Amino acid sequence: MPSARKRIAEVALPLPVADTFHYIVPSRFAGSLKVGSRVTVPFQRRVLTGYVVSTLQRSEIEDLKEIADVPDVLPTFDEHMLELTRWVSEYYFCSWGEALACAAPPGATVEGKRVYRILAMPEFGTQLSRREQEVIAFLKGHGEQTLAQLQRATGARALQNALGLLESKGIVESRCMVPRSRIGPKKVFFATALVSPQDSSGVVEELRKIKIPLS
Repeated sequence: MPSARKRIAEVALPLPVADTFHYIVPSRFAGSLKVGSRVTVPFQRRVLTGYVVSTLQRSEIEDLKEIADVPDVLPTFDEHMLELTRWVSEYYFCSWGEALACAAPPGATVEGKRVYRILAMPEFGTQLSRREQEVIAFLKGHGEQTLAQLQRATGARALQNALGLLESKGIVESRCMVPRSRIGPKKVFFATALVSPQDSSGVVEELRKIKIPLS
């Protein structure tokens, strides 16, 4: 069934594809998410940073995933910057998400991981493959793990099928783990002279030595 009755965000991701992607806006982000907002979203088995380019009332796409996080109070891009980056993507033959990622502040783009943990131990008689048993044993002994950690522990590269089966059986659950963004407010220190210009020459020279801007 097409997604309806829930607010939908159209998100541009920094991937070499022309498409944008639809995600459900959870109710906890209803007041903070706006067009131009930076968001983190699950994509396949990764968590990527993208930007909301529009909002919709419904989507014809089935089984939509939810936005994982809206890190910022204010949108990263306004309407004019969205239009400019859209033009850049068309002119330079890149995706809209790639153009937005290039225009974003340094440190704005983060990529998260999916981590797995035991939800419930299997009931007696549950049919499990050897690989599923290895995953359960390692998670039980070591707690929450990423796919890469599980692959190293079991020596198997192809674990997605086993993990998917364990999730469908209610034994293992996964969640998106997103690292904290590295961007933040820039702090600039200013000093104002409280002495007369005649007496301030020595103070000014000292301030210049320690590179404090003068108002």
